[in-house]
Amino acid sequence: MSTSFHARYVWQALRDIHTYFQVGIYMGLLIPVYAISLFMPTIVQQMGFSAANAQLLTVPPFFCGCLATIISASLLLVYSCWVY
Repeated sequence: MSTSFHARYVWQALRDIHTYFQVGIYMGLLIPVYAISLFMPTIVQQMGFSAANAQLLTVPPFFCGCLATIISASLLLVYSCWVY
């Protein structure tokens, strides 16, 4: 792996099909996550809660997701279970 920048590396990456597969996977993950995080307060509000309560009721799922991420990363670090 080179530590210097050359324009040919950029062109190699742009010509590699795996780059576009990775972009597709990344977009496929980001779009649903942002859609849920942006529209969840509206969905909860449509269930009859006030706007402020709807905002507050969307916090617990994201807090649990944050905790799960931190705990799983810590366990992977402790047990050295990184997958490459």
